[in-house]
Amino acid sequence: MWLELAERDDLSGDQIRLLARRGDAHVVIRLLSRGLLPPDEVDRFDPPVVIAMADIAPIPEDWAWRLAASPDPAIRGALAATTHLPADVVAALADDPDLEVVAEAARSPRISDPLAQRLATHPHLSVRRALACNEHVPSHLLVALAERRAPAAELCPACDGSGHRLAEQWSCDGGHQDALHDLDYALTLNPRTPAETVSRFTAHPSIHVRWRLAVRTDLPQGAYRALAQDPTPGIRGDVAASHPALPAQTIIQLLTDADTSVAAAAAANPSLPEAVMHDLAASDDGSTGTG
Repeated sequence: MWLELAERDDLSGDQIRLLARRGDAHVVIRLLSRGLLPPDEVDRFDPPVVIAMADIAPIPEDWAWRLAASPDPAIRGALAATTHLPADVVAALADDPDLEVVAEAARSPRISDPLAQRLATHPHLSVRRALACNEHVPSHLLVALAERRAPAAELCPACDGSGHRLAEQWSCDGGHQDALHDLDYALTLNPRTPAETVSRFTAHPSIHVRWRLAVRTDLPQGAYRALAQDPTPGIRGDVAASHPALPAQTIIQLLTDADTSVAAAAAANPSLPEAVMHDLAASDDGSTGTG
């Protein structure tokens, strides 16, 4: 009943405070997420509630430290993932004995540059991969991860003996190749990774890296030309579809692609040269003639 009441739009201030006092953590979290209950009006220490608060606004520092000392790694990890955690608490969680907690600290928007620098050399690739996703990490560190400037990692999910689910899909002969490919994928996801850096992945052995690269719109033209010749039709099609920076010559090349879906995507590209568009319109059926 209390949770249903928390969904109402006609609650008075007194009713909201009453719900917060009588309801459980789910009720308080819902009131917080709807913006009905200011975080500074929450006066009870309840780990799920405090974690929800830390995603909305800064929380009392003593509460943050209490949660950081929780015996439950799930609570410590959830805390590390919040938006408004004090930077010194993030740094403490980066030294947590649980690897997942450390990885969440590496993803934190409150990460400091010195901490990011330290985690970029972490012996486990899962932490480096988490860091590679973080849009608050300085670009030069992302470049360093892409160029493998740090000492080689010692462990990855496929070889650390943890029974990680990825161990069933990945293999490792000591070189952590699958985990390194996943690191590169994370770097292509991160808009802070310079386009010049990720454009070197156009011939990457992982199809996932190349496919993700194909949907970025900030690459040098040479990268699009290379991706337009990728052996995977889906990658060529994504390149053909909508890149405003795609060179006209590359669009024309993709119009004659052996895969009709790629040619159709090129024909719909907004950067298609007007003269070529007129030629397509004047053809018998408006097709690209690729069969």
